[in-house]
Amino acid sequence: MSEPAGQDERFERYVDKNPEAQLKPTALVVDDSADIAFMLVMILQNAGYETVMSTSAIDALALAEAKRFDLVVSDIAMPEMDGYSLAKALRSRTEYERVPLVAVTGFDEYDDRQRALAAGFNTHIKKPIDTTSFINLIRKLQL
Repeated sequence: MSEPAGQDERFERYVDKNPEAQLKPTALVVDDSADIAFMLVMILQNAGYETVMSTSAIDALALAEAKRFDLVVSDIAMPEMDGYSLAKALRSRTEYERVPLVAVTGFDEYDDRQRALAAGFNTHIKKPIDTTSFINLIRKLQL
């Protein structure tokens, strides 16, 4: 059973009490909509990830500097710092050169996909997402 832990309402860490959780891959989920971020957290937890959720790209960047994640899933359109800038900032760090970055966004024009890839995302998924396709894509990226 997982439960939210943490004081700051902008991001929450969902900690699995199971001792085997230490062996799980870690994912950082970033979306300014807490409901969408929470949905992605639940999907990833069901797929075996330990997750950290942030509703701010700026806070997510600070979290990523403090801990290396195995996967980052981010929205594009967010206030203060967008997902493109987050991806560029992460890719500029050696520890994130090869970490899969997934854009999950409502933007789905050809140039939106190209901008996401140019910023450093490995792939671009349009909301609403199909859970099975999303998990299959994540697993392929983790190989």
